[in-house]
Order: sequence, then C-alpha cells, then structure tokens
Amino acid sequence: TGVANMVGWHNYVRDAAIANWADDGVNLIAFSRGNKGWIAINNATSAKTRTFDTGLPPGTYCDIIHGSASQGSCSGPTITVGPGGMASVTVAAKDSVAIDGAARLH
Repeated sequence: TGVANMVGWHNYVRDAAIANWADDGVNLIAFSRGNKGWIAINNATSAKTRTFDTGLPPGTYCDIIHGSASQGSCSGPTITVGPGGMASVTVAAKDSVAIDGAARLH
C-alpha cells in the first residue's frame, strides 16, 4: 500500500518546490513539496515526536504510507494539520509518514 500510494504522492506533488525542511541532524528529516504534500522519514531506532510545518492547509489527512483515503475516510492513521500548516506527528522508528492534498479527508 505504502509504495503504491507514494507513487501517487509523487505524481500529485509533481514539481512543487521543496519547502519547510526540518531535521534533527542525525536520523529524522521532513519536508513539504510546496503546499501539495509533506513527508517525514525517521531512521532512528526510537519513535520521534515533533511539531512540523507541513505547508498544507488545515484539515485531517490520511497517512498514505500506512493507509489509503477513499470516500472521505482512511484505512490507516490520520494526521491533523492545524492553523498555519502545523502538525504534531509521531514517526515510528525506522518508518515514515506522508500526506498530500489528495488524501485530505476534511
């Protein structure tokens, strides 16, 4: 599911510029592709929780690496983006999360 959905993520964000770069200097990176999509990748052996600027409009988004969005619902976890595009997200060890406008539930 995750690989197939990330192909869709790539196609959706297309050539939107990389923005909102964040990293912990060791094992965690996150960035948006303009205001179309956002991803965080954690290579650490423990989960990392941070508040990130996703660059996306406020709403609830399906984490497309762990589920699929369909008819306003998500088969996996969701991420809530608040005012100013900010979201508090936990990225599991050796894992990642990704959202995009096509997976916005509301």
